[in-house]
Amino acid sequence: MKKQIKLNKLILLLNCTYLMNCLHWGPIGPNYNYQEVGNFSNTYIIFKLPSLENGLKNGDDFFGSATDKKTYFVSVFIDNEELLPSACVNPEYGYWRNFYKDFNSLPQIIRNEPRFNFLPDCEYFLPIPKGKNHFKVKVYNRNKSPVGGGEISRSIDVPANFSIRINLKDPRGNKIEGMENRFALDAGISLDLEPSINHASFPLCR
Repeated sequence: MKKQIKLNKLILLLNCTYLMNCLHWGPIGPNYNYQEVGNFSNTYIIFKLPSLENGLKNGDDFFGSATDKKTYFVSVFIDNEELLPSACVNPEYGYWRNFYKDFNSLPQIIRNEPRFNFLPDCEYFLPIPKGKNHFKVKVYNRNKSPVGGGEISRSIDVPANFSIRINLKDPRGNKIEGMENRFALDAGISLDLEPSINHASFPLCR
């Protein structure tokens, strides 16, 4: 009898854990499906990420080509009353093609999935709602260049006609105390407010 009670409690705990995971991320993991942004008021996430020439993994290998490695992964999620739970606001495939002069010349990884894969030294922007929202941003590069990156989670009140710029920074000044060569997840990344500019026209990437 006691074993059955313990088993029932374990099953209940697992079901509750699964339900909470589904409410927050979806049944398997983060829900990367795009959710259209409302309450937009010339408000954006902006990023222009550093060069990746000095990476530790520059050549072709089993895991990817040299050109694929000189790219970044960037994802942006938002929590608010309208977009719960954790809406991915990286726009769909067609939106990103507008940033390039010759889409077919890009690294294969970007052509396959331009929503999350990006070139260095290119200015990108994506719309976000104005007002106070909780942002979850993840950035990393594939050739291990020491340019910063990581994950950051912040609540930011974005006024109309303002944007959030993703800036990467040297994480070495923010080590986890007592742990050699370990850094806080957000040690190499910051989110900074700045006035929005007119994005009606913008320089194209390669």
